[in-house]
Amino acid sequence: MANCKGTDIVALRKLLTERGGEAEQAFVSQLDPELVKVFRTIVSTSWAPVEQHARIYQAAAKVLYPGEREPVVRVGEALARKSYSGVYKIFLRIPTVKFVMSRAASIWSAYYDAGRASISSSAPRKIVLLVEDFPDLPQPLRETAQGHMRVLMEMTGCRNPQVRCDTADPRAWKWVLTWD
Repeated sequence: MANCKGTDIVALRKLLTERGGEAEQAFVSQLDPELVKVFRTIVSTSWAPVEQHARIYQAAAKVLYPGEREPVVRVGEALARKSYSGVYKIFLRIPTVKFVMSRAASIWSAYYDAGRASISSSAPRKIVLLVEDFPDLPQPLRETAQGHMRVLMEMTGCRNPQVRCDTADPRAWKWVLTWD
């Protein structure tokens, strides 16, 4: 079973606190006691199974974005905006999206204890982020990653950022990033 760092759960905890007690209570009511404990106690440097992250993001999506077309992707976007606020906003305007995504690929192992990430670029304004050797990466984590990438693209100044997750080969998850 693969693990993921608690960084996004910490950001989610802050986001739900900002939304108020009612939102947090609606969220917590969907979780079993073990997940409530993970949600309330995890720190950014702690590891938790990817399956727990997946269930937490799905519960958050139901509360934060009911009726939305891509609610878990929206959770990823909100978590990215929460995580990359302040000074990150300034620094992310300087580099290209290709540079930012290459850094994201190189630090993959700091956040996941499975898989290898790399990027390639086959056309102008197109990047592919490839994650290999992580067949059990749950869909909700793929979707939150998609939201993170879209926000990172926006923060680097990309116009009309599009991120599509290609799930055709579970041995090699691909996120195709394009922009105008």
